Amino acid sequence: MSARLIAYVQFQRSRAIHPEEIRSRLLAKGWPLQEIELALRLTEPDPSPTPDNPTGLWMVTSHPLHWVFRLGFASIFLVNSLSALIDPNTFLRLMERSFLRLIPLPLEPMVWFIALNDLLTGVLVLLGWKRRYVYTWAGVWLLAVTWVKLSTLI
Repeated sequence: MSARLIAYVQFQRSRAIHPEEIRSRLLAKGWPLQEIELALRLTEPDPSPTPDNPTGLWMVTSHPLHWVFRLGFASIFLVNSLSALIDPNTFLRLMERSFLRLIPLPLEPMVWFIALNDLLTGVLVLLGWKRRYVYTWAGVWLLAVTWVKLSTLI
């Protein structure tokens, strides 16, 4: 199933096009019926939109690939948290070689903050709680980690 198909079905649903009409249009374009049916199921409107999902469109979170992504994404944070707890000196050395050495505060508490942040982020990604906010925070955090790591190379 392609992202293009999902996007098309979501767009058609947002325009209040009936699923039968969407199905017939896609069949005329040559899409396989099985993929069309799956796309229609995946984009079925939720009867009660929430603040976290104002459009009412949802993607099935029990899909195996979604769980593979969540497990892999969460493991990045959980393993990093465990590493910070087991070997904090590695984190201190990394921070001392990065631009963080310019901050006039001790870096030791930052290791515990990293461990706690990564543990919470990993658990929240696994739970799927407030995905929009958790994934946004996780992305911002990974960008910050990237900047710290890149600054050690300069």
